[in-house]
Amino acid sequence: MKLITLTGATAAGAESVLADIINNNPEVKLVIPVTTRPQLENEVNGKEFAFISKEEFLDLYNENKLVEVRAFNTPDGEDVYLGISTDSVDVESDNSYVALLSVQGANAFKEHLLSVETDKKPEVQTVLINRNGRDRIWDMLGSKPQLTDDEVSTICKIYLEEQLLFE
Repeated sequence: MKLITLTGATAAGAESVLADIINNNPEVKLVIPVTTRPQLENEVNGKEFAFISKEEFLDLYNENKLVEVRAFNTPDGEDVYLGISTDSVDVESDNSYVALLSVQGANAFKEHLLSVETDKKPEVQTVLINRNGRDRIWDMLGSKPQLTDDEVSTICKIYLEEQLLFE
């Protein structure tokens, strides 16, 4: 089993690289994150996300079956969760996978996979996607029209925190 994890700061382009890999390499499987957010009308469960209940998500979390967990608060005040399950890849297979993760998530997934008792040692590579700061912040600010001062402040805070992380 081979796994490539892509990681990078916000607006660095990791999602574009992921899409290119999936679109140009049909043999590579996407690691599907689990989420508690509502499924949109145009989404297929299990294609880009696996939609599960909060109870199911918390069960995975309590059983230490998630290598990465993110929590989001929606505009209507609902908490939603996103994570990568330890069962999202078949370590006994010859499959190749690709995942979009944070640096911490990529490291946790690698540690988990290397700890699994198997006859086949997984190959795990992490690719850091980088992009110059000016273009990143421009895209972050331009992604939403009519930003409030609080939203601009939050975007700038994220940018500065990630600058320290990815230097």
